[in-house]
Amino acid sequence: MRSDCSKAHGGIESAFDTHGGVHQSRRSSARKMKEIDKVNSQRVSVITVCLNHKEGLDRTLASVVTQSWGDMEHIVIDGGSTDGSVKLLEGHRTDKPYVFVSESDNGLYDAMNKGWRMADGDLVVFMNAGDTFASEAVVETIARAHASETWRWGYGCARICNANNQPLAIVSFVPFRLDRLALGLSVVPHQATVMEHELLEELGGFKIELGPAADQELLLRAALLSQPRLWGEFFADFEGGGVGSSRGWSAYVRDMGRFRGSLGLYVGGGRVRDKIVTIALTVYKLGEAGQDKVRRRKGLLGEALFDAR
Repeated sequence: MRSDCSKAHGGIESAFDTHGGVHQSRRSSARKMKEIDKVNSQRVSVITVCLNHKEGLDRTLASVVTQSWGDMEHIVIDGGSTDGSVKLLEGHRTDKPYVFVSESDNGLYDAMNKGWRMADGDLVVFMNAGDTFASEAVVETIARAHASETWRWGYGCARICNANNQPLAIVSFVPFRLDRLALGLSVVPHQATVMEHELLEELGGFKIELGPAADQELLLRAALLSQPRLWGEFFADFEGGGVGSSRGWSAYVRDMGRFRGSLGLYVGGGRVRDKIVTIALTVYKLGEAGQDKVRRRKGLLGEALFDAR
């Protein structure tokens, strides 16, 4: 009888183990489905602004189409081009959600603000006319990382290219250092940057009155709120010769000095000390730029390499 009870008891335990295993399997399957749903729910909005740059726009449109990530939209803000760009946009065909507007605006950053405010993606990437993704998997890499990690913005590396898409320079700001960004000693390539739509709303977007470095000011404000997620791989190839990429480092140093002041960030804790630091860094960068020109003339400087490490 005891033996029978033992067997019966063992049978009951076995039944419970099996039942628990079924529930565990179901829970595991449910978790996997939630993970899959979270990944698949990551919509990415790609914003492109353009003004009379049909050839560059064509390259950018083609680059967005080839992205492997399915849940993405492409929004193009044209500033009223007269070079055939609008006709190109009208004839563009893609299997991804796509919309464009063509109307006058107040410049580059006004158009970029207009673009992200039209977007309904969880994440926003700015890829302007002439800029291209470095590979077909960039958006997928970003979306999958955001689904499994906690971050609000981040960036990868970028290449500055000529009109023939040949690399001229590398922009790499890895590891990230807030002090270098705030001092204007390093720049974050906005073409290789991704930001949550909610963070853009929280920050209010670009301050268009700040001029060419308004993107760096926005990223500085983002960095004060949240540490960026970094990728040590190329995300974007962008054209050199633009307003931003053609400016000297000394100009960025002065700009970031102004931005620190507006945000109440002062080196040494005071305006005077901060101003002295800005002037000293400006002089240093001007001297450094002069030395580079001499080296180029002597043929001692090869490809320009902007490495902020």
